[in-house]
Parts: sequence; C-alpha cells; structure tokens
Amino acid sequence: MNDLPAMPATGEQEHKFGSQSKNPVTIIRRYKASVKTCTTINKIESSWQQSFNDIIIRNDRGIIRFRKYISDNPIKWDASKNKKNINT
Repeated sequence: MNDLPAMPATGEQEHKFGSQSKNPVTIIRRYKASVKTCTTINKIESSWQQSFNDIIIRNDRGIIRFRKYISDNPIKWDASKNKKNINT
C-alpha cells in the first residue's frame, strides 16, 4: 500500500469543469452500478456493505489516517465483542 499515489489535496490542484469521466468518484460509482446491474440480470444475491462510505485518499495525512483505521479496527471489533459477551 505504500506505493499508492495520493490525490492532490483541495487547493493544491487546479479545478476544472467539464467531463468527469476520469474522476475517481465517478469511476467508483460506475463500477458499483455495473456490478449491481450484473448481479440483478444474473439473479445473483449481492449487496454492498451497509453504512459503507467510499474514501478517496488525497494526501499523506489521509493515507496515514486510513492505515491507522485499518490496523486499529480489528482491535475495536474484539473489544466490542467482549463487551457484548460481558453484558449478556
């Protein structure tokens, strides 16, 4: 993951209007729509994770925060699971 390029932060890039076909958000939206269409046509049960938000990493600070989230999240799951077991 260290070799992933970061997107320029707002203010660091020139804003251009026009075709948004290469915009990362547009690419993700089209991909999700294509998968949904394919699963619907082929009657495959599938759905996107509920409460899932796409994140576009725009700078080094963003990648650091995202990596921390990925490494810390399983620990939080275990803590949450243990808390539920104690309360039941």
